Amino acid sequence: MRPLMPLFVFLVMLILIAPACTKEEVRRLGKGILEEMSEARVIVLMHGFDISSSQSSGAGDDTGMHKLLKLLEGEAPSHITVVAKVFGPFEQDEAVAFLNMKNPKFANISPKKTEIILIGHSMGGYSVVDVADRLSEANTTVDKMVQIDPYRLYETAACQPANVVVGLTYFQEDDWAWFDGKWCESDDAIDIDVKLHFPESDDFLDSLEFDEQPLCWTHIGMDDCPPLHQEVKAFVFDGTIPTSPGVSSPP
Repeated sequence: MRPLMPLFVFLVMLILIAPACTKEEVRRLGKGILEEMSEARVIVLMHGFDISSSQSSGAGDDTGMHKLLKLLEGEAPSHITVVAKVFGPFEQDEAVAFLNMKNPKFANISPKKTEIILIGHSMGGYSVVDVADRLSEANTTVDKMVQIDPYRLYETAACQPANVVVGLTYFQEDDWAWFDGKWCESDDAIDIDVKLHFPESDDFLDSLEFDEQPLCWTHIGMDDCPPLHQEVKAFVFDGTIPTSPGVSSPP
């Protein structure tokens, strides 16, 4: 119900004011009210290598990041415009260009609030840090960042750059040989241990297995984890931070 309230208020105001206004005045008034109500989320999603999805090769349009994109576009509140695209793990240049371009969807209505959001899994979770660093050089703020078991290419962990307002890092400690500690040591990060956060006793998660483990517990499976996607959706649109168990908030 809540997303419909701004539209209801907008219609009531037009009904009350319209009789005393010309058609052009009503048009300008309506546009101004819509601009005051409207928001936008400009989102870059970056998948990992070809093995990033438990359901496909990862190189097509069926990775977990593509599924998350469809969820965000399909379930966005009525007052929020989603402008989003999925990129490969080494397409940082293209991602930055996408974020910097003037999107034609905003030509007629300028959103009152626009957020830049970066989301990545595996190597894509590492690459979004590079994208954030490049935006920092242009003094551009990243409002939200989500890293899903980000691959650590170098000894330095993929962490939250200073220009990121708030970020979530979903991680696990058992799957894949490259892991040797918590992904992000930044004091500003909100770390989420998936084995504590998505308990094995959950009947729904028990029905979603990958390699004989609960889907949301594995590096590859986290890419396709439905409850994780739902949490990301709430974070993107409402700023909702996941709660315990398994959530380590910054001091």
